[in-house]
Amino acid sequence: MSSLNLVSAALATQLSLVTIMTIGALILARSQPFPLQSDEGPTSAAFLWAILGLAVVTVAILMLAEGLSQAWLPLFGFGSDIALPASSAIYFSFLLDILAITYLVIISGGSHSSPFSPLFFIIPTLALFLRLPTGGVIRCLVVVAVAFTFGFLGRIGETERRRVRGTTLAFWIVSLASFVLASIIGYVTRPQ
Repeated sequence: MSSLNLVSAALATQLSLVTIMTIGALILARSQPFPLQSDEGPTSAAFLWAILGLAVVTVAILMLAEGLSQAWLPLFGFGSDIALPASSAIYFSFLLDILAITYLVIISGGSHSSPFSPLFFIIPTLALFLRLPTGGVIRCLVVVAVAFTFGFLGRIGETERRRVRGTTLAFWIVSLASFVLASIIGYVTRPQ
């Protein structure tokens, strides 16, 4: 598959991820209308600024990727020598996705209860579909596993922590085991 096709697919993927995040943030804001500053939790602005920042930076990175950058860099007098390799641009955009998802998960209750947690597990799958090299897929898998685990340290009170300790451990183990299994199957059966 050509670099242009992969980067175009990555841009469509970014648009889809940002749309999913925005819909989730808007639903949260509607169900719990936060003022701009709140002692009760994150503001809707915190969600939306994080998502907007992610969109701008990842689109900029992907626009500089080889294949796509060749279409517009010459218009501004630049050569294609400043283009990023497509796989590097896609990988960096996924790392930023994971960082933004981690932030959204933590400010919305942690991995055990955040509506953004499922987004963690789609990243390595998308990395496989967008034909990242094996090392990039494995790094995405490891970073997602660490970020998901870190998300369990999110906002949870001590009383609730005691109540959900066993459930949380089971949820963590089942989630990560399922995630690793799906990633291994995806890797083994990926197109060559």
